[in-house]
Amino acid sequence: MIDKLKKLNLGCGNRYMQGWVNLDIDDKDIYGDKQKVDVKHDLDKFPWPFRDNEFDEVLIRHTLEHLDNIFKTLKEITRITKNNGIITIVVPHFSCYLAYRDPTHKHFFSYQSINYFKGKNELVSARLKASHNKMIDLLSNIINFFPVIYERFFYGYFPVQECIWKIRVRK
Repeated sequence: MIDKLKKLNLGCGNRYMQGWVNLDIDDKDIYGDKQKVDVKHDLDKFPWPFRDNEFDEVLIRHTLEHLDNIFKTLKEITRITKNNGIITIVVPHFSCYLAYRDPTHKHFFSYQSINYFKGKNELVSARLKASHNKMIDLLSNIINFFPVIYERFFYGYFPVQECIWKIRVRK
């Protein structure tokens, strides 16, 4: 019999995922409308209400940029994720207007930012996403051949939407 993988969706907001544990700070969005969550917890308060090595996979999508301490946050995600578990992090790229228009964003990220806070964890993949539009996103393939050159010379001409990182937990 195959064990069911336990997955955690941190900062789920209105992106509730069936089969995952969905956590957010509240069951109401910023407008006071009801949203579905399984666990209510402030991610800036440590420790989080989970056991060590509880999850096989963790997703933190458009949440990390809102938190106070990304180093403590990644350490806590590593604590609750099993060895060899996968953590997927999605954040707005610094060149995206969504990164700096939101006054609740506390951090800005580039392609290589993950190297500063992943700790001992192994970087499985890193990519820039050009757009949520499928046609425009075809440019992601070109940008990801030379992401550092893109960020150094071309981000001002063609901003991208997101940084997407997958890391494997190493304990």
